[in-house]
Amino acid sequence: MKSAKSTFAALALALAVLVPGLPPDSRANGLQDQTSLLTIRENLVQVQLTRAKLQQYEPLAERGIVSKTDIEQKRADARLAEIRLQRSVMDLVSTEPKITVERAVKVKGKDGQQYLELALRNATLLVDDSQQMLFASMDKDLAFPREILQRRLDNVFISIREANNFAGGMAGGGGNGNGYAQGQYAMPSQVAVAIPYDLKIGSWSFNETKVLRFRLLTDAERFNIHITYRSSEHEIGVYAEQKFQGGDVELTAGRINQEANLGSAIDYPFEIRRSGQDSRAFFFQVYNLPPSISYSIVSADGKSRVSQVRLENGETARPLMLRLELPARHVEGFKLDAPLPFIVAAVDEKNVGKLPATGRKVAEADFSAQSLGSLELKLVARGLGKLSIVANSLVHELVPGAHSELSFTVKNEGSSPLENIRFDSEKPNGIGVAFEPALITSVGVGQEKKVRVRVTTPADSAVGEYEMRVKTEGYSSTRPLAIDEKVFRLVVKSGPSMLPVFVVIFLFLAVLLVIVYVGKKVRLR
Repeated sequence: MKSAKSTFAALALALAVLVPGLPPDSRANGLQDQTSLLTIRENLVQVQLTRAKLQQYEPLAERGIVSKTDIEQKRADARLAEIRLQRSVMDLVSTEPKITVERAVKVKGKDGQQYLELALRNATLLVDDSQQMLFASMDKDLAFPREILQRRLDNVFISIREANNFAGGMAGGGGNGNGYAQGQYAMPSQVAVAIPYDLKIGSWSFNETKVLRFRLLTDAERFNIHITYRSSEHEIGVYAEQKFQGGDVELTAGRINQEANLGSAIDYPFEIRRSGQDSRAFFFQVYNLPPSISYSIVSADGKSRVSQVRLENGETARPLMLRLELPARHVEGFKLDAPLPFIVAAVDEKNVGKLPATGRKVAEADFSAQSLGSLELKLVARGLGKLSIVANSLVHELVPGAHSELSFTVKNEGSSPLENIRFDSEKPNGIGVAFEPALITSVGVGQEKKVRVRVTTPADSAVGEYEMRVKTEGYSSTRPLAIDEKVFRLVVKSGPSMLPVFVVIFLFLAVLLVIVYVGKKVRLR
């Protein structure tokens, strides 16, 4: 018979095979559980002791020196010692259930919500065949009954947590051979990101697969499957496969209904997602837009235009933007201040021929049951008036103590009528300014209205140049207009001089005197 020391060494070798199948945290905790190891060693010594006593009593029983009752008691003691050893070994390795992930797929339900579908299998085999052979090589009589090796799990709780960094990355394909992600044990997370927050499995037989469905509360691709059984907890990190309704590509957008003014451009950020993992190119087409509205697909940073997008191996999503450019003037083909629905479609290079022909109205139903992704967006085009001030001259001369009049024209160069236009001015102190009319109720698109400005200069105004700023405010489609202003230069000059008048009068009198003098001389002759 082997000594207790050599037998314990063999048992330690068997435990070294059992323990690597456990999660890293559980392995560390199990190896550090000195009480459990000492219990195993104690039970192992007890097995050796009871067997030694049994071997001593068996020859005595054959010669009739020991009664049958005593020999049966020794045999029972030996079997009970073996059972206690088996139980202590299983207590060390049975704290963590073995759950495998056969499938992890993210799908969109008919209600538009995102769901995570899991296929989990109970693979909790306490001692497999190779491990049992090690125990058998240690002691041929130390065999584990098959019925206790395949464990049924009761009251297992499953929840979906946010993904932290995976411990050691992702493992290879799942148990069904279809390439589904099978996660390794992950770092624990405390935040549940799916409903139900905890799903209870009342009874879970060995090798049974459970299909679970969770409604996701966050848009992600990596998750931690949190498993709670009795007093043990661990997590398995998975990278979920994406499945879409009616195809293998999907378009999503956060802003599907936007407004834009005529003459401007607007961007619709969206994301293209696909279910496959291979390298593929995708093309885009926009339907139901009038010819006067042009579009382009641009990168997420808006710096470059793209005609197609290639998703490389392992890349499942790419953010992009759809840019629309509206005409400066309203033309036929769409209505102002009314929703204009249009559709963006995406298709891979193998299915370009499935795209509907351009130049005709299409509906989302035209893209169903095909390998196409579509997204309906809406645009509300707004007309906006643009006010401008036009003056023939921006320089006007003024005379102290006199009135002067200047004029300018208000034009609507926008795409919507102007309303309730008022005027104000920043003028030098003492100079009076009055506008006529003071309020213009409406200026149609392309129309203009003339405004007269009466400027009054005080008699004691100093000669020089001054600035007068004319400001306007108004509305277009109930929206305030940007303030437009025009600067006029006012030149104040002194009044007319009397010296020329005096000179003329003096000359006139001088000529008159000369004439009188000459006339007298002539009469005297």
